[in-house]
Amino acid sequence: MTQVDRRKTDAYRNLGVDILGILGGPGNWQNSIRRAVAAIKASTGLDAIGIRLRNGDDFPYFCQEGFSEQFVQKENSLNIRTQDGSLCRDPDGNVSLECTCGLVISGNPDPENPLFTPKGSFWTNDATPLLDLPENQDPRIHPRNVCIDQGYASIALVPIRANRQLIGLLQLNDRRKGQFTLEVIELLEAIANGIGEVLLRRRTEEELIKAQEHYRIVADFTYDWEWWVGPDGKYIYVSPSCERITGYTQQEFIGEADLLEDIILPEDRHIWQEHQKNSLIEHILGEVQFRIKGKNGAVRWIEHACQPVIDDTGRLLGVRGSNRDISDRKQAEKALRQKEAELRESRDFIRDLTNSLPDMVYSVSMPERTIEWVNEAVRQLGYEVEECVGRTTEFLYAIREDYLAYGENLAQAFAAGKDTFETEVLLRKKNGEVFPAEVTVSLFRINGRLIRVNGIVKDISERKKKEHELERYQQRLKALTSQLTIAEENERRSIAADLHDHVGQSLALARMQIASVRKRVTEPGQTAVLDEISDTLHQTLHQTRELIYELSPPQLNEIGLSAAIREWLEEQVEKRQGIQTECIDNGPEPYLEPDLRAILFRCVRELLTNVVKHAQATRVKVHVNRVNDLLEIIVSDNGRGFHAGATEQFLTPQGGFGLFSVRERMADFGGAAEISSEPGQGTQVILRVPVNL
Repeated sequence: MTQVDRRKTDAYRNLGVDILGILGGPGNWQNSIRRAVAAIKASTGLDAIGIRLRNGDDFPYFCQEGFSEQFVQKENSLNIRTQDGSLCRDPDGNVSLECTCGLVISGNPDPENPLFTPKGSFWTNDATPLLDLPENQDPRIHPRNVCIDQGYASIALVPIRANRQLIGLLQLNDRRKGQFTLEVIELLEAIANGIGEVLLRRRTEEELIKAQEHYRIVADFTYDWEWWVGPDGKYIYVSPSCERITGYTQQEFIGEADLLEDIILPEDRHIWQEHQKNSLIEHILGEVQFRIKGKNGAVRWIEHACQPVIDDTGRLLGVRGSNRDISDRKQAEKALRQKEAELRESRDFIRDLTNSLPDMVYSVSMPERTIEWVNEAVRQLGYEVEECVGRTTEFLYAIREDYLAYGENLAQAFAAGKDTFETEVLLRKKNGEVFPAEVTVSLFRINGRLIRVNGIVKDISERKKKEHELERYQQRLKALTSQLTIAEENERRSIAADLHDHVGQSLALARMQIASVRKRVTEPGQTAVLDEISDTLHQTLHQTRELIYELSPPQLNEIGLSAAIREWLEEQVEKRQGIQTECIDNGPEPYLEPDLRAILFRCVRELLTNVVKHAQATRVKVHVNRVNDLLEIIVSDNGRGFHAGATEQFLTPQGGFGLFSVRERMADFGGAAEISSEPGQGTQVILRVPVNL
C-alpha cells in the first residue's frame, strides 16, 4: 500500500467516526442522512455521492450531492416494467431491479466476479471497459450505462443493511480513475452498515415517539373516561374526560386510588366491589353499570368495562378500564319503557275494542300481504287468531284469481293516491263455505311506499240476500209498471176511439140537425137560440177532438209515427208557441208495434213540452233515423241548456212522465235515452230502441 493509499484509508476511517457522530446527533434522521452525505462528499472530494432507500417496491435516491438533475431523473427508479407499465417480478415474486444498482440491492452478485466484494459491494476504478464486455460476460442486469455516459470512471456501490436486510445503497462516483482501494471499500461497507443500523434505530425511535403521541392523543381525547390501574391498585393513567363526567381532575384520581369507589352511590358500591374482585384477582372480563355522585352533587349513570393488561411473558401489568356516561341513555330507556307501557295499554285497548266488534279487523304488511294481527272475529270464519298471523291472506279468498285481482285493485288505489279503498269479494270459511264480504281498508305510506294495510271485513250475506230480493221486487214492479203503461195506452186508444166513434159523431149529428131546424125557423129569437146551441156543440166537438188527440192521436195509427210527430210539432209548438220547428225523416218508417209507437210518440211529446216550458228556445228539430236495427229519434233545441250531470235531479218518479219516465220507458223496450247539454249550448236528447226493419 502506498503512502497515498494509506492516508486515504485513514481519512475514510476517520470519516466513519464522523458519520456515526452525525447520525447519532440531534434532529430527525432525514436531516442526519443529508448531513452525512454532505460530509462524505466534502471529506472524499469525490464528484457525486448518493443514498438510495427503499420506498415501496423501488429504491429511489433519498438524497444526493453532485449528480445532475438529468442524471437523477434517468436513474431514480430501478424497477423493470413491462410494455403496459406493470412491474416485472422474478419466480419468487420479488420485484426485478435493473442496472448495477439493482444487482447490488437484490443481494445476488457473482461472488467470483472481481468487481464485487464478499459483502456484495460493487466497485471499479475504470468503468469504461464494461462497455466492451459481451452480454453473457456482463455482470450487470439490463445495464443503462448512464454513469459511464456521464463520464464517471470510478464507481462504488455499497449496500446498506439493517438487521441483515438490504434497505438501501450508498453510491460514490468520480470522473477520475483510481479513486478506490479494497481497504477503502471495506471501510465504506462499515460506514454503510453503521448508516443502516443508526437509520433503523432512529427511524424506530421516531416511529415510537409518533406512536406514543398518537396513542396519547387517542387516549386523552376519547369521549369516554379511560384509565389504567397497576397491579398495586394505583392509577397509572386517567384520561381528561374524567373531569367532564365526574368534576374531578386527572390528578385527583391519580393521587387518590379509592376516589372512584368513594363517589359510587352506597347502594351500588357492592356492584363495583364484586367487579373489582373478578377483574383484578380472577382476571375475569366484565361490564357493570352503577351510579356515581359527581363533584357538583349530580348523579350520573356509568357503564364500566375493563380487561387485564398482560405482557408477552404473562405478567399482569394492571387493568385497563373504560367508563362511559350513560345517563342520557338511561333517561331515554326510562322514557322508552314508559312509551312501551303506554303502547301496550293502547294496544290492549285497541285489541279489546276490535274484539268487541262483530266484524273482522286485521292488519297486513305490504307488499307480502302477510297478516300481522287480526281480532277474534276471525273465529266467525272458523279460524283462531294464531292460525292466521304470519300467513298471507290468500287462504281467505274463494279462488286465487280473486286474491290476485284484489292485489291489483289495491295497487291501483295506491297509485291513484287514495288513502282508503273499498270493494266486495268472495271469501271462504275454514269449512269451505263461500260468502260475500265487504272489505274496507286504510293504506299507510312511508317515503312513498305502501307498507301496511289495515282493514275491516264485513259479512254481507244477509244484505246481499235482501238486495237480491229487492232487485227481484224491482224487476217485478218494473214489469208491472210496463204492463200498466201499455194497458194505459190501450185504454187511451179505446177511450179515444169511443169518443171519436160515438161522442164525436153524436155531436156532429146533433149540430147538423140543429142546422136543419134553423132553416125552418123564421122567428129571430128562436134562430139566435139555435145558433148559440150550434156554437156550443161546435166548441164541444172541437174540445172532444183535442181530447181524442191528447189521448191517442188517430194519425199515429193512420199516417205513422214520423207524420204524427211532424203534425204535432206544427200545431202545438210552431203555431201555438211561435217556435221554429223542423222534422226530418230519413227513409221509410219501419213497422212498429202499436204499443211501441204510442210510447215513442208520448216520449217525444214530453221532450217537446219540456222545450216549450223550460228551454227558452227559438228553434227545435226532430230527426228520425234508422241505424242498423235501431230506430233513433233525436230531439234538439237551441235553448239555454244546463249541466247534463244535473239531470239526475229530474230523473225521479216525482217528475211524472218526465225525463225519468222517458228513460224508464225506453228501458222497458230494450232501448235507452241519452241526454247531452251545456249551459248556453242547447240540449240534445237521443232515443234509441231496437226494431225489426
